[in-house]
Amino acid sequence: MAKSGGFERVSFSSAPHDRSISPNGNRVVWTIPMNLLRAFRFGRLPADASKLVALDALIVRVEYVWSSITYRDFSRGSTYCAWRRRWFAGSFAFSADRVIAYWGSSRLINVPFSDHRFSLLDLSRSDSTAIEISHDASLFHPTWSGRLQYRFHTNGASVVLGELAALRPACRMPPTCG
Repeated sequence: MAKSGGFERVSFSSAPHDRSISPNGNRVVWTIPMNLLRAFRFGRLPADASKLVALDALIVRVEYVWSSITYRDFSRGSTYCAWRRRWFAGSFAFSADRVIAYWGSSRLINVPFSDHRFSLLDLSRSDSTAIEISHDASLFHPTWSGRLQYRFHTNGASVVLGELAALRPACRMPPTCG
């Protein structure tokens, strides 16, 4: 683990079968199914992320993890669903000033800590292996309604949320997360 601005830079994947150290000194965890996704580069932070924040400035970087989005009482134009869950290979990261999350190369979340919308995100640990980010669907799209929940499944969920809580103590997170 490398130090970055007083914080340890941590990198996780989905399960602790085989541990190794990446060239930049971050701990990386590999799994067999994720190796297939990694071969096709699904679930990696896209190049678009480097435009938002320098990749070497990331404090936590979670790549190649099974992720899901759950729509609850969701409405967008003529589309409605009471409950729907979609699985994907995703990535999640935060730096000293923002949180970003991706579904492949599609950006799901990009919120600076200084933005008022950050305080409306619910960041928690849904179980011991999942980081959950939920918010009202109209937070980023005024014509949408309902609730969106993103889950990023990684064994480092408590470490990631602990790092985020240490970086941004004013975050709305339950005390069990850190």
